[in-house]
Amino acid sequence: MSTPLSSSSAAFSKSSPPKISHVLEVVEKVCRRVVILYRGKVVLQDSIENLKSSLNPDLQKVFASVTNQEDYAPIAQAIPSAVRQQ
Repeated sequence: MSTPLSSSSAAFSKSSPPKISHVLEVVEKVCRRVVILYRGKVVLQDSIENLKSSLNPDLQKVFASVTNQEDYAPIAQAIPSAVRQQ
Protein backbone atom coordinates (compact mmCIF):
# COMPACT_ATOMS: atom_id res chain seq x y z
CA MET A 1 0.00 0.00 0.00
CA SER A 2 1.41 3.38 -0.95
CA THR A 3 1.57 6.27 1.45
CA PRO A 4 0.52 9.78 0.42
CA LEU A 5 3.83 11.28 1.52
CA SER A 6 7.36 9.96 1.92
CA SER A 7 10.73 11.57 2.39
CA SER A 8 12.47 10.71 -0.86
CA SER A 9 11.65 13.47 -3.23
CA ALA A 10 9.58 15.29 -5.78
CA ALA A 11 8.07 18.18 -3.87
CA PHE A 12 10.54 20.56 -2.22
CA SER A 13 10.58 22.85 0.78
CA LYS A 14 13.58 24.84 2.03
CA SER A 15 12.74 24.21 5.67
CA SER A 16 12.36 20.44 5.48
CA PRO A 17 13.74 17.45 3.60
CA PRO A 18 12.33 16.86 0.11
CA LYS A 19 9.05 14.93 -0.04
CA ILE A 20 7.38 12.79 -2.69
CA SER A 21 3.68 12.23 -3.12
CA HIS A 22 1.22 11.25 -5.80
CA VAL A 23 -1.59 12.86 -3.79
CA LEU A 24 -1.62 16.44 -5.02
CA GLU A 25 -3.99 17.60 -2.26
CA VAL A 26 -1.30 16.64 0.26
CA VAL A 27 1.42 18.37 -1.77
CA GLU A 28 -0.62 21.60 -1.79
CA LYS A 29 -0.93 21.53 1.99
CA VAL A 30 2.67 20.74 2.96
CA CYS A 31 4.87 22.18 0.20
CA ARG A 32 5.66 25.52 -1.36
CA ARG A 33 7.32 24.17 -4.52
CA VAL A 34 6.54 21.19 -6.71
CA VAL A 35 8.33 19.18 -9.35
CA ILE A 36 6.12 17.13 -11.66
CA LEU A 37 7.74 14.05 -13.16
CA TYR A 38 6.32 12.22 -16.15
CA ARG A 39 7.87 9.07 -17.59
CA GLY A 40 11.03 9.68 -15.57
CA LYS A 41 11.56 13.27 -16.69
CA VAL A 42 10.92 16.63 -15.03
CA VAL A 43 8.10 18.27 -16.99
CA LEU A 44 7.34 21.15 -14.61
CA GLN A 45 9.04 22.78 -11.65
CA ASP A 46 7.72 25.88 -9.88
CA SER A 47 6.10 27.20 -6.76
CA ILE A 48 2.56 26.01 -6.12
CA GLU A 49 1.46 29.65 -5.95
CA ASN A 50 2.84 30.38 -9.45
CA LEU A 51 1.35 27.21 -10.93
CA LYS A 52 -2.09 27.93 -9.53
CA SER A 53 -2.09 31.57 -10.61
CA SER A 54 -0.65 31.09 -14.09
CA LEU A 55 -1.90 27.66 -15.20
CA ASN A 56 -4.89 26.54 -13.14
CA PRO A 57 -6.01 26.78 -9.50
CA ASP A 58 -6.50 22.98 -9.49
CA LEU A 59 -3.14 21.17 -9.26
CA GLN A 60 -4.72 17.97 -10.57
CA LYS A 61 -5.61 19.83 -13.79
CA VAL A 62 -2.09 21.30 -13.97
CA PHE A 63 -0.70 17.77 -13.73
CA ALA A 64 -3.11 16.51 -16.40
CA SER A 65 -2.23 19.32 -18.79
CA VAL A 66 1.56 18.99 -18.50
CA THR A 67 1.41 15.21 -18.88
CA ASN A 68 -1.08 15.42 -21.77
CA GLN A 69 -3.74 13.48 -19.91
CA GLU A 70 -7.40 13.89 -20.72
CA ASP A 71 -9.92 14.53 -17.94
CA TYR A 72 -11.87 11.28 -17.91
CA ALA A 73 -14.32 12.27 -15.16
CA PRO A 74 -17.15 13.25 -17.56
CA ILE A 75 -16.69 10.01 -19.50
CA ALA A 76 -16.71 7.94 -16.30
CA GLN A 77 -19.83 9.73 -15.04
CA ALA A 78 -21.67 8.91 -18.29
CA ILE A 79 -20.99 5.15 -18.05
CA PRO A 80 -23.80 4.20 -15.58
CA SER A 81 -26.52 5.84 -17.67
CA ALA A 82 -25.14 4.30 -20.88
CA VAL A 83 -25.16 0.85 -19.26
CA ARG A 84 -28.76 1.33 -18.01
CA GLN A 85 -29.94 2.22 -21.52
CA GLN A 86 -28.75 -1.12 -22.89
